[in-house]
Amino acid sequence: MKKMFFFSLGLIFTLFTNVGFAADSPLSQAEALREKGGIENFTAAIKFYEEAVAANPSDYEANWKCARIYRDYGNWYKENKKGDWEKICADSGKKGMTFAEKAIAVNSKSPEGFYFYGVCAGIYSDGAGIMTALKEGLKDKIQTNLEKAYNIDKKYDDASTPLALGRFWAVVPFPFTDKDKAMKYYEEYMATTKHTAKHDDERNLYVAELLIDKGGDANLAKAKTFIEKASKSSNSYYKSEAARLQKEMN
Repeated sequence: MKKMFFFSLGLIFTLFTNVGFAADSPLSQAEALREKGGIENFTAAIKFYEEAVAANPSDYEANWKCARIYRDYGNWYKENKKGDWEKICADSGKKGMTFAEKAIAVNSKSPEGFYFYGVCAGIYSDGAGIMTALKEGLKDKIQTNLEKAYNIDKKYDDASTPLALGRFWAVVPFPFTDKDKAMKYYEEYMATTKHTAKHDDERNLYVAELLIDKGGDANLAKAKTFIEKASKSSNSYYKSEAARLQKEMN
């Protein structure tokens, strides 16, 4: 009985120790930093995400989250236009695409790998330039990966996939652009989303920009409504973009 008792205590100690290690794992530390936001935390988080991948290269979660942090990192520089932001976007987008491809190789039945390949390729295009991206065949790769994510789970991350597809069809250059298809995806997003603040800020800008591009009095009147909503964003980037669109309309 005594031996069994001490064995149980040892087992309990081991379990609690393991839980402690899990709480301090590279992935958990990376997630905590990313949640805080800001470029300093994103930069620190990258190290921990990459440590998690190095420890287990076939870990699906670690790989797609590594892709996600590189998208966050590049997107921050894109929004804030700091330093050589175009080169940073191109570099971080390419790294993110690599990790997303690894995630897809491990698990092709979940949306994260496909989705983050698409949006990381988008960040790469923002930095390298759309013509460079087209020459490298990224138009079809972005479309294919986002559509795969959409077909697996169109509600993933508060309906991020229809929102991303709408943006894709709105900004891809002529002759590929399809404004009607873009609006269809935006409308699907609006019917599906739970309306988180960040996504609604993006939606307001994207839809306003598309309505302005489509032209016509009715579309321009609708665009003003979305611009007004975007102008009330707590995010300075979205507020400045709303001001830019307002200026275009005047």
